[in-house]
Amino acid sequence: MSGIRLLKKIVKNEAMKTDPKEIYGWRVFLLACSACFGAASFGWDSGVIGGVIKLEPFIEDYKLGDTSTIASANLQANIVSVLQAGCFVGALAAYPLADFWGRKWCLIYASMFTLAGVILQAAASGHLEPLYIGRFVAGLGVGASSVVNPIYVAENAPRAIRGLLTGMYQLFIVTGSLIAFWTNFGAQLHLHGATTYIVPLSVQGLPALFLFSLMLICNESPRYLARKDRWEEAKDVLRRLRQLPDDHPYLQEEFREIADQLEQERRLMGDATFWSLQKEMWTVKPNRKRAILSITLMVFQQLTGTNAINVYAPTIFTNLGIRGTSNSLLGTGVYGIVKVVSCAIFLLFMADSLGRRRSLLAMFLRTFFWMLSRGMTLASRIPQHSEMGLVVVVEVTREAAVVVVDHQDQEPLNGAEDQCPKSPLLPDDEPPSFCTLPKAHAPMPTATTNSSMPILPIPWKSLYQTLKAGASIWKSTTSTNADAKPAAKLFTLGFSDGR
Repeated sequence: MSGIRLLKKIVKNEAMKTDPKEIYGWRVFLLACSACFGAASFGWDSGVIGGVIKLEPFIEDYKLGDTSTIASANLQANIVSVLQAGCFVGALAAYPLADFWGRKWCLIYASMFTLAGVILQAAASGHLEPLYIGRFVAGLGVGASSVVNPIYVAENAPRAIRGLLTGMYQLFIVTGSLIAFWTNFGAQLHLHGATTYIVPLSVQGLPALFLFSLMLICNESPRYLARKDRWEEAKDVLRRLRQLPDDHPYLQEEFREIADQLEQERRLMGDATFWSLQKEMWTVKPNRKRAILSITLMVFQQLTGTNAINVYAPTIFTNLGIRGTSNSLLGTGVYGIVKVVSCAIFLLFMADSLGRRRSLLAMFLRTFFWMLSRGMTLASRIPQHSEMGLVVVVEVTREAAVVVVDHQDQEPLNGAEDQCPKSPLLPDDEPPSFCTLPKAHAPMPTATTNSSMPILPIPWKSLYQTLKAGASIWKSTTSTNADAKPAAKLFTLGFSDGR
């Protein structure tokens, strides 16, 4: 009962006040976590590959050559982006397959594809062909699960905590990235030879293995069963999920809502074909507005660049002046921690209380201004010292706390009172490739304490302490000349107001 009281303190909406407490049992949370391992597969792969391509044994075995050359950069981009190609195909195929096989079995088959792809990647042994094939096959599974996962959770979740449970999709993505970042860092420190990259590539199959195992014991979506006219099964699944007797008013009301929604959909659809539906969507003004809003929202969400930062975080931090592979991997680990913490805070305290629209508008505006300030900083001054790079790393990390929150506000909701578009195809973007500065590039001036570069303070005291400690570690291990000391002082001044 203490868990129910805590949930009521976190989620503040009318449904939470009126709905029976029995519906918030362990089954619905286990179901949501089980399905969200599909999201963890995407986050884990995005996080692991960016660090793997920076490891020296991987560069040597796969003959990437001088990583500062355009040819090497293109090869790395191909290795990264072939998974996105698989995700694109898998995401497109998942929508009809989810209606044909069902949500549960579509997730199970997707996990099998992901596992097969991971095995091929780990066993490639320096050959690009199986590596490419493995990443494409894994992409098929990751893309499919990215589509079906939020739909499955939303169709099983109680209405009061639907936003919370569906938002766990993003939490599992950033958690997968976090574990991948620290796996790369640990492998670089403690492993040697080919195992340095084989172990990170192998353990990225763990989320897919958990997805496969747990989905076998989970139920099918009651809404899908009702759509297939398997009404008795749907009612039985709903009764077990809600832990209520058949004659309970809440259960009867929810079952009636599902039936009414499906009847309305069938009445509206009639004998409509794909092209007649497209015509109605684009020629009827209200439908056209909804379609354009949904598409542009997801397009601009992806154009924030968060997936590109996840994949290329070690490369970005290296270009910002963080010396050494270990230090750049450590930077990505801190970046991952910030994303997980900010995501968890939003899910617990804002997802079902603040509202989707207000939080989305606020986070997009803050993301815009922070990205603009960082872009202007980098355009005017490219840091050449590790301490100077830390200043920009702090801002990149803090920006992640906002981007990860605005990604929470766009989950599909399938209740009677709120209908949204189907699941976003999260992995469909292809991250742009980043290249390092030419070696002949003239050195930029070292920053001084009277620099005009804007340093915006971190608002979280605990994060401030963590980053300050990290700055001291980097300073003691990477600083090689006195010119970098003013930059380290500038880094400290950024937190001088104590916020």
